[in-house]
Amino acid sequence: MDKCSLNAYFEGECDICNKFPNEEALVKLRECNKVISGHLRQCKLAEKSFPSEAELLSCRAGIWKWKKETDRGTTVCPFHRYNYGIGWRPSMKCGFPNHPVDSRCKPQRGMTAAMCEVAQLRWGFLCRVGTGLYFLLFISNFLQKTKDFYFSIQQHCR
Repeated sequence: MDKCSLNAYFEGECDICNKFPNEEALVKLRECNKVISGHLRQCKLAEKSFPSEAELLSCRAGIWKWKKETDRGTTVCPFHRYNYGIGWRPSMKCGFPNHPVDSRCKPQRGMTAAMCEVAQLRWGFLCRVGTGLYFLLFISNFLQKTKDFYFSIQQHCR
């Protein structure tokens, strides 16, 4: 199978998906329109978070500003479409990058696209949208980093 456009952003080789054996070809991302409302609920995300499967896939790839109107033919293979779309499942542990590995805190909600984008910009770590999150940890880290950034700018401007 040819490589899809999103292959560079996702793990695993392009292939067909066992869950959808009739889907054998690459599909244009803007044509991805499976119902995702149940999947969003399972990931503890608001149903209105993503208007389409295509936007969910683009955010899971870390393409934050993707728009159907400006897409120039981005493709996705059946394997990546399922494994990073409606087949993707969050871990039972908090997926925040600064969270201690041995911690037993359970995720309280799923990371939104905005939270994932902030994590990528601030800490250089791509969290997939819907990654389980112990929310108080994220807020405390975010506030501390923002405070540190603010004070470093103040020091520099003196």
